[in-house]
Amino acid sequence: MIRTGVSTNEKQPLSGAVYFEFVPIGRAVKVIAMCSVTGVEVAIVGDSKAKQKDLERLALRRLKRKLESDNKPELKFVPSRGSYH
Repeated sequence: MIRTGVSTNEKQPLSGAVYFEFVPIGRAVKVIAMCSVTGVEVAIVGDSKAKQKDLERLALRRLKRKLESDNKPELKFVPSRGSYH
């Protein structure tokens, strides 16, 4: 199942749509969340008896963390100072 444009009560909404895909794996379900703007996707595995909204919320939080970490400047080693900046 794929859902788009999910609205949540999270602090920072994502721009664009978020696509969710649910893949049953035995007693578990793999949830893939993909940002339509950046193409970044993340996956979680949860209990197949869990509520769909709860799994979506968890996958969305992981996607937001991934997008935030991608936007942070990388640490660069400065040889003259011998440390990372």
